Amino acid sequence: MLYETAVDACTLIYLSKTKLIKPLTQSFQFHASNKVLEETVKKGKENLYKDAYYTEEMIEKDNIKILKEDNSKTKRIMETFGIEEGEASTMTIYKQYNLDIVASDENKVQNICDAISIPFTYALAMFTHSCLDGEIPKKSISKYFWNLTKIGGYRLEILNMNKEVIEKSLEVKL
Repeated sequence: MLYETAVDACTLIYLSKTKLIKPLTQSFQFHASNKVLEETVKKGKENLYKDAYYTEEMIEKDNIKILKEDNSKTKRIMETFGIEEGEASTMTIYKQYNLDIVASDENKVQNICDAISIPFTYALAMFTHSCLDGEIPKKSISKYFWNLTKIGGYRLEILNMNKEVIEKSLEVKL
């Protein structure tokens, strides 16, 4: 199944820094708002961040689709939940385009999604899903896993849970 996924800037940056966008596209079609594009590519390139160029390449190859968000709905979400414009615009495109899931590594966004019954995921969970589906070559799993966990700053229980699932299911050592 291909999950139509609204991705925020934080998660998009994690996936770009680890070069995981392309490998994950077998399970996830990424959609980003114009605001997320601005935060990740435009500002990233201004600061000469390498991941911004990778993100731009993934957009050009249609691995990430850019969607225009309804600004009035984004502002209402910002005011209601006290979140930044990029995160609010991600929630807006999720609803506006009837996407399947929100991808965010921001705890506040995850808590909001949980409270209002919006399905959500995060970079490490998407990686684990793709590993279990055989979309990540076994020889690459360890490198991707440790790079992602280094960048993501995941809580120890989240890290260990994903590590255990991958190791037991795929009989690999991380």
